[in-house]
Parts: sequence; structure tokens; C-alpha cells
Amino acid sequence: MPQRPETDTDKHVNSLNTKPRAIYGAFLRYTLCAPVRKPNKAQTRETMSTKNQVKKKITGKAPKVTKPAPSETRLRLKLSGLSKEFDQLKRIREDYEEVMQNATEAIFKIDAEGKFYFVSGEFGRLLGYRQEDVAGHHFTSIVHPDEQETTVEIVKVLMQFGKAKDNLIFRVRHKDGPYLWVNCSAVCFFDENGAATHILGFAHDFTQQQRLIEELRSSEKALLISEERYHSLFDAMAEGIVMMDASGKIITCNKSAERIFNVSREQILKFDRNVQSDYVHADGSPFPAMDHPAYQTLKTGEAYREVVIGIHRGVTIIWISVNTAPIYYTEDKSKPDAVVVSFIDITQAKSDREELQVNQQFLQLEKEVLELNARPAITVGEVADCFLQGLEKIFPGMYSTLLSPHPDGVHLKIVSAPGLPAIFSDILPLVEIGPDSTTSGKAMFLKEVVITDNIAVDASWSRLSGFAEQFGFKSSWSFPILNRADEVLGTITAYHTYHALPEKKEFKIFDRVRNLLRIIIENKMAEEEVKLSNEKYLSATKAMAQAAVDAQEKERADIGYELHDNVNQILSTSKLYLELAKNDDAQRMDLISRSISSIGDAVAEIRHISQSLVPASIDDLGLIASIDDLLENIRFTKALNVEFFHTGEVESLIREKIKLVIFRIIQEQVTNVLKHAEATNIFVDLVAEPGMIELSISDDGKGFDAEHIKTKKGVGLKNIANRVELVNGKIRIESTPGKGCKLRISIPI
Repeated sequence: MPQRPETDTDKHVNSLNTKPRAIYGAFLRYTLCAPVRKPNKAQTRETMSTKNQVKKKITGKAPKVTKPAPSETRLRLKLSGLSKEFDQLKRIREDYEEVMQNATEAIFKIDAEGKFYFVSGEFGRLLGYRQEDVAGHHFTSIVHPDEQETTVEIVKVLMQFGKAKDNLIFRVRHKDGPYLWVNCSAVCFFDENGAATHILGFAHDFTQQQRLIEELRSSEKALLISEERYHSLFDAMAEGIVMMDASGKIITCNKSAERIFNVSREQILKFDRNVQSDYVHADGSPFPAMDHPAYQTLKTGEAYREVVIGIHRGVTIIWISVNTAPIYYTEDKSKPDAVVVSFIDITQAKSDREELQVNQQFLQLEKEVLELNARPAITVGEVADCFLQGLEKIFPGMYSTLLSPHPDGVHLKIVSAPGLPAIFSDILPLVEIGPDSTTSGKAMFLKEVVITDNIAVDASWSRLSGFAEQFGFKSSWSFPILNRADEVLGTITAYHTYHALPEKKEFKIFDRVRNLLRIIIENKMAEEEVKLSNEKYLSATKAMAQAAVDAQEKERADIGYELHDNVNQILSTSKLYLELAKNDDAQRMDLISRSISSIGDAVAEIRHISQSLVPASIDDLGLIASIDDLLENIRFTKALNVEFFHTGEVESLIREKIKLVIFRIIQEQVTNVLKHAEATNIFVDLVAEPGMIELSISDDGKGFDAEHIKTKKGVGLKNIANRVELVNGKIRIESTPGKGCKLRISIPI
């Protein structure tokens, strides 16, 4: 028959004196564990054997085997023995009842259906139930609803295997209402057919222990949550964090440390402090590894703040700002037990600060160059000298030169080289433009940036590397200057006394340099073209005005000089400001303001010139004669065949103000036709009627899309429309591509 494991009750009983313990154990086996059924002969023999075993346990001696006596004697002896056994069993039962009522464990019995039929005194003291309170009730009637299913499953296991692997801890309702936690063990007994007959259980109060367990679990959970939060916060920090023990060994790091150093956690943890690392100070000087603030903190206990360290990673440097703090595990703070190192990647911030400083210096240089370029009669070479000298101050150790293609189209031509040694400058014009040339010649040929970071080993410098070495030039960068037509205007070339590759910020600066030089060069070229154009214009005007009075010739010459020497310079400077504003976000508004100011000056000058251009003939000769004079000048050039028709009392019906408007409209449209229409004939028709003036100007030129021109008028047509609007007139444009243009204007009088 399966036996239950030793319980706390057994341990308690075993602590009693020998006789009660023997009595209790024998009685449990003899009385409680025996199935309740009618004994047969075999069972009787088993019972007698059991009794003999009980006697042996009680007396310590086996019963004597005597020879059979006469019947009466044997009967008397048997009765005497039975009387003694009865007394012993009675004492055993009394001891059993005493133990059962005073045991420290609650003992209970349930039948095969799970119903109570016995509970001990401790059961009542623990839960408040007497035997009559629970007898016949299913054990789940006092089990907490949350544990009922589990306890039923355990009972099934007991009825199948006799005992459970572990004790069961569950809640049981006290008679007064509250639930108590109990720790319960049980064993199941079976009949000769293997059917479960009853279960004997032992339980004790586990409420206090369970409360402690729950508190411990809660504390463990809180600790796990706290630890998880710590790790989440640790890894989520943007700062890199590293912890070192007292020996300087790295014992942990966060994900930001991996990201900043661009290495794995395993590589960081394997870092050897005895291996010299390639550290540098902010000024580029070597930074000994043992001077690292982490090791200094371990050595002295002093915390460090914002120590800037550069770490070489190939051709680049990672710049970090380091903070340290000592950690002490004991009250003895004579020496740190560990150190926490926090750091942030300041590579970009440091680069941005340096770039900002360079940009500020470069912006000031740009202003100086623009102001110099605005001076009359200044040359490109003079402006470039100022520009390149400023660049060499911003980038110490760099020498620069501005080169342009030689008129022969084969060699280089020096425009400016203020800092280059004279001997080196003298050999540059000998360099040919081509794919195998030096940096400058190659950049002009390819029309792209060419970088040579080591002149000594570059094949294209083979013939001139000796000269470069003589003056300490190690590397060379060349940035071609191209106009909008992709034609080479020149190249800005920088020579360095150290091996260098341009960084992003340097590319930006040199893009601005060549852009500004392109504007300056194009501006000077435009000035030359304007000067030549003005000279041609003056020459043509003189030829056309041979018959004009000397005063008229002088007036036109003065106007031409004024346009060239004053207005042109102002507008050229304004153009420079606007070109720079497109590429300089930081100074855009300042450059636009300067441009607006310059344009205002130009407008004032143009207004002054315009006032001098008002023909005196309108007042003196009248509108018709003035128009004839204007058109006669056009006829004289033989550029167009001009016909003028007029009807009505023009001079008497039209006010002087409107006469001037009509004259300007005709003047503007004739100019438009000359510039754009490619016409051979132009017809002007002026009709004056009471209350209305009708003006028609038509040509047989190439025409245009009239619908498109409504939304995007040229300057000339805008001027005409504005003049018509000023006198409350109306304008209508009739034109189609290939069929000329007709301008109809109606002005009320």
C-alpha cells in the first residue's frame, strides 16, 4: 500500500518521548491506515501479525511462543493476553486522540468523493470548523475559487499515484470569512482492488510565509523593473557611457558608446589600457593614454569635466568631450573602486564651429573684395590679389593662384599669385593644358576639380615635383572656373605644405571662391563689352549726327559717358550682390539690401538722364513734327521702312501731357520692333477726334502669341501699358506668330 511522505506532524511526533511516538506511529498504521472492511482469514492473520509488531514496538520484545495448554488454561491465558492488549490499545487510542487534538498540524480525512469525514482539533483551531461543520461537505467548499481547479487536479493525481510530488499551497476560507494560506501534504489509500478509499491530509498555516513570499516576489519584480528601466535608460542615453574597474579595465558600456566609437561592445570591453592609443589634444598635439581623465580619476579620485580629446580613426578624427566621476563601494574613499566615463561626439559641433569661424572670415573677405571690385578702373588681377591674400590668411600653410587659359589655348596664364615664390610662379606659364598636366592644367582640360594629395608620387607632377619639393609643397587642389556656357574662364589652385584632402567645409569655401571669381571675371568682361559697345554707339551716333548742332552732339556724348561711367558701374555692382545672394543664405538679406540701394542710385541717375532726353521739339515744334523727327532718325539708319499717317486736329485737341505720352509710346514700340520683330516695315497711324485719340502701330515682323504675352509682357510692352493706364486709356495687342503685330491704343481727351 502506498505510504505518504514524512510530514511536519511526523517530525513533531518524532520529537516526543519514545513510547508515545511508538504508540502514535503504530496506531496510525493500525487504525487510520487500515481500510474499513470486513476481515477475512488472511486479514485476521495479518491483523495478528500487526498486533505482534505493535507489541514489539511497545515492549521492545517479541511475544513468547508457548506450548499449547489445556483448553481452559489456554482460554484464560488468551483472555488475559487480550485484556492486556485491549488495555494497551485503549492507551494507544487515548494517546492517539490526545495527539490528534493537540497536534500542531491540521489533520483531515476525505473520502473517495472528496467529502470530509474527519478533522483534527488543530483544524478547528486554525480554520474555526468543527467536525460536524464540515462532515459530508466537499473539500472545495472552503477552498478559494481561484485554487479550486488546481486542488481538484491534485486530488485526482493522489487518487491515481497515491501521493503528489510536492506540497500544495493554497487558500482556505476561515469559518469567520477571511482566507488563510495553508501548506498541505496528503496521501491516498487504496483497497485490495486498487480503488482509492480515502485521503489523509496534513496542513499548517502558511499565511505569514506566503505574505513574505509575495513581498519578496513584489520586491524582486520591482527590482527587475528598476533594473530594466536602468538598462533602458542606460542604452537610450545619447551620451556614450563606459565604466572601468579599479584596474582600468572596462566592465560595461552602452549602445551610444558603440555608435560613437563605431565598434562593437565586445571590442570596447577588450580595450587594453597598456596599448598606446592615437589620442590628440584639441590643438592637434599628442595626448598620452595615461593622461586620459578616466585613469587620472582612478588615480586621484578627482572628477574631470569637458576634456576634449581627438581619436584617430584612419584618415579621420573623432572628437569627444569627456566627463568622469569616481565610484566608491565602501565608506573608505581613499581610492576609487571604479570610474564612470561619459562622453559625447563633438566632431560635427567642432567642425561647425570651425566652419562658422571660417565663414565669418570669408564673409568679411567677400565684402572687401566686392567693395574693391566696385571701384572704377580696377582690374581682375588687382581684385584677385586681394582675394587670394585673404584666403591665405584664413588657411595658414596654403598658397593660392588664379590662372586663366593663355590666348594660345595651350598654356596657362597667371592672373594672380600673391603668395607664391617668384621662381615657382615663373614656371607655371610653361605648363600646358591637358589630361596629363599638373593639377591646374588637368582641371582646365577636364573642367572638373582635381586633387593631388601627394605631389611627390603623382605622375603628372614628375617634371615639376622638384620645384614643388624645393618650396615644401606637398599637395595641390585645383577648382576650375566655368561660365554658364560651360567655358573655362580659369582655375583657382591651392598648394599646401602638408598632405591634405579637402573636407566638406573646404569644398564649400572653394565653391564660393570660384563662384565669386566667376562673377568678377564675367563682370569685368561685361564691362569691357559694354565699353566697346558704348564706343561703337558713340561712333555711330557721331556719324548719324554730323548735321546736328554741336550742343546736341555734346549732350549725347555726355549721356553716353554718364551711362558707362556711372550707371553701368552701379548696376554691375548690384548684379554682383544679387549673384552672391543666390548662394549665401546667411547674408542674403544684407546683399539684397545693398543691391536695392544700388538700384535706387541707378534709378535716380537714369531719371536724371531721362529728364534730359525729353525732346524740346514737342513744345517748340509740336507732336507731329517731333514724331516725324523721331521716325526720320530710324529711316536714316535704313533699318526699317517707316510710314507715319495722322488725321484730325492733333495739335489743338491733345493736351501737352498726352502728347508726351503718345510720343513715348511710339518711341518705345519702334524700339521694340527694332530689337525683336525682325520687321522690314512699320506703320504709325494717329487719329484725333473730339473726345478720343486713336493710335495704331503695326509691323510685318515675326509676331508672337498674343495670349501668352498677356500673362508675361516684356519690359517695353509693360512701359507702354503703364503709360496708357496713366492717361486712362485702353490698349489692345493683336499678333500671331509669323504675321507681325498691331498695337491699338485709345486715349480719352
